[in-house]
Amino acid sequence: MSGVPEAEEGTEASDSMLLDSYARDLTVNAICYDLKTGDILDFHGGLKDVKEQVLRMVSHPDVTLKYTPSRIIRILRFLARYEDSTLSQDLEDTLREYCQEYIRLIEPFEAQNQIRRLWISGYAAACFDKMVEYDVLGYFYPAVAELCATEAYRTEVREALAGLDAKVARGESVVLYMGTAELLLPAVRELMETMSAEEAVEEALKQMDPVYGFFGEERANTAAYLLELLSAEQEEKAA
Repeated sequence: MSGVPEAEEGTEASDSMLLDSYARDLTVNAICYDLKTGDILDFHGGLKDVKEQVLRMVSHPDVTLKYTPSRIIRILRFLARYEDSTLSQDLEDTLREYCQEYIRLIEPFEAQNQIRRLWISGYAAACFDKMVEYDVLGYFYPAVAELCATEAYRTEVREALAGLDAKVARGESVVLYMGTAELLLPAVRELMETMSAEEAVEEALKQMDPVYGFFGEERANTAAYLLELLSAEQEEKAA
């Protein structure tokens, strides 16, 4: 694991480094540095987990993920980002057994807050693979839930997201709605067999509304970009 994942945005700190460490999710995020003494304080074995490339939770995964379920998305993002890392056995077991139950507890806007980081990260393709592997993607993007089981869909979206990752690597701008549109594009094509492009786009986005909190102009921008992608495909076919 090259480096340590960042602390979760908005995490509260206390005057006690020990108490503060218990507010962290992963042991690799709970390593403290004492500015006064220069000592590294490792209360939860985080240094060992960094060395062994293991993502382990400070507290019991069942309890932590039940009460802060958005951390499931965050953990999958770290698993994708640090590609040589693995989950501790208890965390792996919890995700396999309770993931589908716990993701339904995530508030829509918190889901958006965590998911947006996946597609603009520069490792969106790897994030996509983890979201599919742990059967999370289809919950937040219902229109593609069945498509996730097909290799054709996974290959197309992985390539599209890899293209966004390449843009990030070149220092080009990548925004959230681009990733969302690439994920939904194959589903919109299928919906267009029985409705117009505009209706298909609206249907795909409407299915997301109960579980994903679109923020500001994100929904409108996603719709516009989807129609732009569809138009480009039609022009390419006509050429």
